[in-house]
Amino acid sequence: MSLRNSGTNEFKHSAIRYAQCWEDADVMLAALNIQPGDVCLSIASGGENSLSMLVANPAKVVAIDLNPAQLACLELKMAGFRCLTHAELLVLIGSVSSLEEYHRLFSTEVASISTPQKTFNFQEALKHRQSKNESDRAAQSLRVVLYRRCRKYLSEDSRVFWDANGDAIRRGIGHAGRFENYFAVFRNLVMPLVHSKRTVNQLLAAKTIAQQQEFYRKRWNTPAWQLLFRAFFSKRVMAALGRTEFQFQYVTSPVAERILERTAYALENIPTADNSYLQWILKGKHGKALPHALRRENFDAIKRNINRLELRCGSVEDALNNSRGSYDRFNLSDIFEYQAPEEYRRQLELVINAGRPGARLVYWNMLTQRQCPPELSRFIRSLDQVSGPLFKGDRAFFYSDLRVEELEKCLVTSAL
Repeated sequence: MSLRNSGTNEFKHSAIRYAQCWEDADVMLAALNIQPGDVCLSIASGGENSLSMLVANPAKVVAIDLNPAQLACLELKMAGFRCLTHAELLVLIGSVSSLEEYHRLFSTEVASISTPQKTFNFQEALKHRQSKNESDRAAQSLRVVLYRRCRKYLSEDSRVFWDANGDAIRRGIGHAGRFENYFAVFRNLVMPLVHSKRTVNQLLAAKTIAQQQEFYRKRWNTPAWQLLFRAFFSKRVMAALGRTEFQFQYVTSPVAERILERTAYALENIPTADNSYLQWILKGKHGKALPHALRRENFDAIKRNINRLELRCGSVEDALNNSRGSYDRFNLSDIFEYQAPEEYRRQLELVINAGRPGARLVYWNMLTQRQCPPELSRFIRSLDQVSGPLFKGDRAFFYSDLRVEELEKCLVTSAL
């Protein structure tokens, strides 16, 4: 079996949009408060958040997505949990560059011995660069080997998809999405015009919040940063490289200003050192700052419950129709901001009918505000006391709002 780089006809129009989940799973889990035995519905996207739900020991998690490539992405990660070690899974995804980096970062036997400061030596730097290139090539070859081990756990459709995407395997599947490629352009082409790698590393180093705020104001928030950020995260550029025009059809607010405001808040007020989303955007890997599903302490629970994750290709409406009183928890990502208000209302009605008494739902708003309309407030109760504190610490900082809602009791049998 060989890995090909040319796509097949079946997947020509089915590319991965999100190779990772870009909603904070720690926030999602705290908001949903999943109980053992719950039945959950989750937007699949890159897959990590659906995997994270397994840690809470639910009876079942139904991961749904309209895009079959997203399900292929999740299915490969599921295969990784089935047959790889934790270190190998992180290499396959690209969270770490190599097994050597994994052991350097996560081994408890590494002694914290301070070494004298060395002066710069060109020959040593060149040797290090050569070693890094060799390590990168070795990691790419290892990912192919790891994929071949995972392949037998994939459906035929997913095998066809990944066999045709050898470059994505070699780079690390966490880089395979349109959204991740957008951040790669920002990281590789825009950031060097604004800040050096040394400054980026200083931003991501552990600090107190007061130190973070001082660093942001004095070192990071330069005129060049603001200018290039506004240009790159404008509606036009984001639609061309990161999202699509369709995803902006209900956006009326200034896109770049909104995202810059949220980014400033995060860089000043949310710890940067353990922010997996920020680490990936600026460095192209997670390192020690792993998202919930990829942390070592959650690996065994996800592996143990992996058969409780069910994949379905289709719409949320497909999953909710004819499912009266079936679900206890709903992870709905940010799907509502792409819908017209009347469509959003209709989807909420389906959630009400498909949920059990006391069921919870969580969803995010980024550029378009959606919250339960007044006419449905007798069915759905907003849990602002839950969402408020969680949103303040949301490490996926580009969202402008977090909605946590609960279905009122006795509504499952109500006719809308």
